[in-house]
Amino acid sequence: MSRFCYAPQAPTEPKLYIYYRVYGPDGAVRAKTAASLTDPYLACISTTSIPPPHKISTLKRCIVAAEGLNGLTTATRTELYLTLDSPHASNEQDEVAILQSDRPGATPETALVLVHHEELQGAEPRQMPSTISSRGTEAESSYLYYRLFTRTDRDVSKLAIYSNETSIGRVPRLMLPVPHNRTSIRRFIAQAEGRQILNASEFYENIAAQEPSTDEKYFPLISDTAFGSRDSPIVLVLPERRAGLFNRPARLISKPPEYNRRVSTLYWTGALHRRRGCG
Repeated sequence: MSRFCYAPQAPTEPKLYIYYRVYGPDGAVRAKTAASLTDPYLACISTTSIPPPHKISTLKRCIVAAEGLNGLTTATRTELYLTLDSPHASNEQDEVAILQSDRPGATPETALVLVHHEELQGAEPRQMPSTISSRGTEAESSYLYYRLFTRTDRDVSKLAIYSNETSIGRVPRLMLPVPHNRTSIRRFIAQAEGRQILNASEFYENIAAQEPSTDEKYFPLISDTAFGSRDSPIVLVLPERRAGLFNRPARLISKPPEYNRRVSTLYWTGALHRRRGCG
């Protein structure tokens, strides 16, 4: 009999993973358990590390723990989306067949999305190139193109990609916050351009649109690459700007004073003086 003792080995189980991405209010967040050297925003966890019951709430809790976000699991602060193009978050009580080959997040292309609705402390900054060159059709489809206008003319984009048309810029579709609507798209472009005024811009689906879009409309940016394409950029029209009183920074003018009592009372010189009894 051998004098060596060997501990019994557990049966070998197939290695199955669930891929996911993490997003904050301003867009993609670098994953702490990155699964790819070329894509630091893509992560994965082993299906054998997820305890029962296999529900959305359990899966979300495990991803939160893997990313070191413990304490942020309440539904009001974090939500789990089945895909990047999902318009709504999944129900916490929905069951998830994580051991099946067609499980959610089975491949990098079908990665789940964890969305945190507050700014993540200590998150690494996103890498946004200052200029981007054209690199063929495949690369072009991975970007969302946009065109900037003032109320009277074309504007200049910080991320302009054409020397003869500086109003057109583009941002990576995978970086934009989820879900994809007017507010999230504008917010990301405003961050990329370094111009917060773009958050108040009018959002048009293309240059031929007659009415601006609203937040009720959802845009599947990943599957619908025709939207915001190079040949049909979305359009952002900046609001009118007017210098404020007492050398204040320029302020947004959305309505004339007769339609806004608060503006007319607090900001317009005559009304402000009357309120103070200054004749």
